[in-house]
Amino acid sequence: MNKRSINTAFVQIAAEELDIDPDRIEISAGNTKDGLDGGCTAGSQSMQTEGISVRKAASAARMLMLSKASELLQSDVRELNVIDGEIYLNDNSTNLSYWSIAKDIDFNQPVEIYMQPKLPSQRKLAGKSIKRIDLKNKILGTHEFVHDIELDGMLHARVVRPPSVSSRIIKIDIDKINTLKNLKKLVVNGSFIAVIAEREEDAVKLVQQVNKYCKWSTPDKIIEDPLQFIRDTKSPIINIPQWKTEIFPNSMLLFRYSALTFNTHRIHYDRKYCMEEEGYEGLLVHAPLLATLLIEKAIIENPGLRFQSFQFQAHSPVFDEKPFFVCGSKEKKNLDLWVLKFDGTVGMSAVASVKSGGVSFDS
Repeated sequence: MNKRSINTAFVQIAAEELDIDPDRIEISAGNTKDGLDGGCTAGSQSMQTEGISVRKAASAARMLMLSKASELLQSDVRELNVIDGEIYLNDNSTNLSYWSIAKDIDFNQPVEIYMQPKLPSQRKLAGKSIKRIDLKNKILGTHEFVHDIELDGMLHARVVRPPSVSSRIIKIDIDKINTLKNLKKLVVNGSFIAVIAEREEDAVKLVQQVNKYCKWSTPDKIIEDPLQFIRDTKSPIINIPQWKTEIFPNSMLLFRYSALTFNTHRIHYDRKYCMEEEGYEGLLVHAPLLATLLIEKAIIENPGLRFQSFQFQAHSPVFDEKPFFVCGSKEKKNLDLWVLKFDGTVGMSAVASVKSGGVSFDS
């Protein structure tokens, strides 16, 4: 079993939601049949994907066990609390624990029905350091990384990169490329070119050699200094946030907002339709809901201000099951407000003009 440092964070999340000591938790990773399927390894999004799944599953398991305990104790589930897996009724011991009742529970239940993730204010482990589960093996040199894996008949591939994103292959000398040493196979699919070799270092060298036999189209404009290009590109965010609040949108929130606003569009509450028919990656968060959250947080952070105008613009879709941040800053008589998505992109930006005199809306 390969263990990465990110697994320590998963342990911390699960322990938080289950109210048990992190040392009690063991992670089994590497088999998507028995565990989480995190998809591809890219973008440092483990916490935004698997982390959220762990939090939901752990909170659902906790509620299932507390529901069973309340049934056995003939009490209200709200009267129960957990300390390291031991269940208490009004802070009194009950002789019940997760381990004594888990055998009688069917955990094969829809997570969305039972999950009740803790609010940030209820979390005790978040933001604190705990013992890393991978540290011992790394210190002793026994830790296994993905690069250490060797399978029978395993090959290595590398992509031949064009000079720019918009470049297209014009000419490629396949005959000469096929004579290159250590080339197992050349893959050409339109402008996608890749090499396959038995050893990784050979594949890396082949990429450089193959590019010499490729002629690419030249884009109209080549960005010589990408960093300066980014600096010069206008962004909807112009200030450092003075307030920032994490929001975790779920299907219940979107359903309630749809009902509140008489919005019958299924992309906000019908997950199967939204993903299979419309092709979205999840339920779409209403743009007016994002705007409402921006206004609500601005009022909380700036009591005594009167809104004179409010304008917002959506920049990219925001989906459920992924956290986002409601951000804002105040400069003189204006508020700059924006929704920052989990991947660092902006979902919505807004500008409000305000004046002193109590919280209300003129327009």
